[in-house]
Amino acid sequence: MVSCFGSAYHVYALAFSPDGTLLASGGRGAVKLWGATGRLLLGLNLGDRLTGLAFAADGKGLVASSLTSRVTLLDLEAGQGVLTLHCLPTSIGRVCFSADGKRIAAVAHDWHVAAWEGDSGWLLFHTHGPRGGTADNAGLAVSQDGRFLAVSAGKGVHRPVVRP
Repeated sequence: MVSCFGSAYHVYALAFSPDGTLLASGGRGAVKLWGATGRLLLGLNLGDRLTGLAFAADGKGLVASSLTSRVTLLDLEAGQGVLTLHCLPTSIGRVCFSADGKRIAAVAHDWHVAAWEGDSGWLLFHTHGPRGGTADNAGLAVSQDGRFLAVSAGKGVHRPVVRP
């Protein structure tokens, strides 16, 4: 077993890269990338408590959601940077990539749902999803081709078309 130590606060979100060589962790303020041996490779301060992390299928992108209604796309290729995706008015409960890495979706605690283009950050879609207990207990998925988004809350599932 490998342990990754060095977070200043509690860790709230985890994600493995598709090839399993990286582990992303997030807590209050920072995203950290850990190697397979548990060595810290990168730490980025995003300035808020993170609620979710997800890698793109190619492993080159990492998306982070936070309590300040911010979705942040980190391009992990050297020198590519950070893109903040705006639209959702409250804290984010869930975030995910489509399987092809071309779409990012998130659901907020007030049940607003949004989807963006993964490479440009262009807003594709914004609507209300089904209401449930709390969005951190919701389900969120984007179809393989990125055209459909499904959001679950309680006993309901909502499936709007993102883009044909």
